[in-house]
Amino acid sequence: GAGDWGSELVLGAAALAYLAAAATALPIAPDRLGPDGTVPRGSLRGVAIGLVQGVQTLGQHPPARRAIGMVGVHRIAFGILTAGGLLLVRLTFNGPAAAQTALDQFALLTGAAALGALASAIVTPAATRAWGAVPWSAAALAQAGVVGIAAVIVGATAPSYPALLVGGLSLGFAGQSVKVSSDTLVQRYVPDDHLGRVFSLYDMLLNVCLVSGIAVMALVSPDSGVTPVLYALTGLLLVGALVAADKPLTRYWQDHIETSLDGFQLPRSPLHSITNGHAAGEDGWLLAGVGATYLYGFALDDGKA
Repeated sequence: GAGDWGSELVLGAAALAYLAAAATALPIAPDRLGPDGTVPRGSLRGVAIGLVQGVQTLGQHPPARRAIGMVGVHRIAFGILTAGGLLLVRLTFNGPAAAQTALDQFALLTGAAALGALASAIVTPAATRAWGAVPWSAAALAQAGVVGIAAVIVGATAPSYPALLVGGLSLGFAGQSVKVSSDTLVQRYVPDDHLGRVFSLYDMLLNVCLVSGIAVMALVSPDSGVTPVLYALTGLLLVGALVAADKPLTRYWQDHIETSLDGFQLPRSPLHSITNGHAAGEDGWLLAGVGATYLYGFALDDGKA
């Protein structure tokens, strides 16, 4: 609301949640969760050593490293689009005096992203069992980089709030898909005695990526949030993560999917059938989709000017 009551309520509830978490942790013995004495305790040096060991462990396990990289790329994009969505609803879809309407629209946009995440949480377990975690993550990023970003560009330049909701839904779906798949791959490939270090590094990297995306938007975007070129480059970033993982993706598909069904021929990767069997065309198809989105953003921008 217009007063301070809402903020006070949120802050008070957050404080109670922290107190409840602290009370829950009280029964845990001081040495129950480590350290085991091999790393200096309670020191900056100990933290640094743990992070370095996490990096070394990821270097030895490429599937986990690539999975974390895909989530990081999505978080950068999510930061850019979250800040962009806030600017759009505040200064493009509404006038300066319509702060409450803008807040309501941003809440609905956040709800669309949450709905996408919920849909992904429902379908991802079955999809990863059928396709595998790597192909499913790649497909989720591809749809976000093409469909989701195209919807955001249309929403920003038309302007069209429903199109922006579609973009939020798409990005939320992709985020949950790659996060669940990445967590699964990290736990599958990283040894148990290094999981803590890797997940600490994982969480830190994701926070840095999210804040980096918001910072990029703040530095580059106009106050209106109408920046189709930046949105198109964000789509290029998302699909670029898929292109970078194309060879591991194809190899994974061949090793785990094609050999699982006797006498039934499957494509070498989820995109292979679209390119009529030309392996070299996979990257070209992906880049063509991003290029079309990029050019479309330029055309809308020029038309508005």
